[in-house]
Amino acid sequence: MTTQTFWFTVGLIATAIMVITPLAHRAFGGASGERAAVRLAGAVATLSFTIGSGVVAAAMAVPWFGIAATLALNELRAIGYLSLLRRPSAAVLRPLATWVWMASGAGWLIAHRLGLEPLGFDRGITLLTVAHFHVAGLGLTALLTLTHGRRPGSTLLAAMWLHQAGMLAVAAGLTFSDHLEVAGAAAVTVALAVWATIVVGWLRGGIRGLARLLLVVAAVTWILPMVLALGWALAPFLPEPVVTTFETMLRYHAAPQTVGLVLCGLAGIMLTDPACENPPLADPSAHHTTREAADAVAQRTHA
Repeated sequence: MTTQTFWFTVGLIATAIMVITPLAHRAFGGASGERAAVRLAGAVATLSFTIGSGVVAAAMAVPWFGIAATLALNELRAIGYLSLLRRPSAAVLRPLATWVWMASGAGWLIAHRLGLEPLGFDRGITLLTVAHFHVAGLGLTALLTLTHGRRPGSTLLAAMWLHQAGMLAVAAGLTFSDHLEVAGAAAVTVALAVWATIVVGWLRGGIRGLARLLLVVAAVTWILPMVLALGWALAPFLPEPVVTTFETMLRYHAAPQTVGLVLCGLAGIMLTDPACENPPLADPSAHHTTREAADAVAQRTHA
């Protein structure tokens, strides 16, 4: 990995850590005290790239992992261990899966800053994995979850699970099988196509202003990056590879996903209802009380 590629990748990671993660935390209704800790730990983790790899650099990334693990454990306790077994969709309907991806990315960040090569991957691949888990893992999971909070439906829920399966398949494919990587890239592509279709229908409902612009950008931006991702995954099976360098993937896959899709998408969703800073998450139990609440209001009106 060249010096330019290294710092370009670090820039994407910094964007995910310093901007996307606090934005997702705020959108999920996280406490302001937690948000301050997220920002401080993110700043320290980002600064770890300014020194050489080693124990000190790795130690600077440890608080980021600690924050991620704390957020995930707190969410797991809020859902309840037994409730999660009965309703596994709570993992994606609530921020649990988002924080698990954050913890995974933080773990790879510590390994990279320590100078390790997990599973035999070189340091360049390790750094790219940090970016992938923070953007395609944390960022896209948060984007899909928050969209479902505003536009709940079984189709989007299926896409959310397809995205999770695709991310796991891509990770497994890099280690075990090229076929798994292709299947994973295809799954994520389908999930984003479903998401974009739902967002376009949402936009037709009358969203205006900056929120509309940001969501339009996000709903279009995903196409080229995922075409490149599919081309990269299919390379072992094609006579001539579609994408030949990591630099191409970084500039035309990773960068548009980070800024155009995830960042613009999250910001657009938060701006769709200025009166509600933290959009409510979809909870299946809420549907059972909707009719009862309406009946109560009607009774009070007649009285």
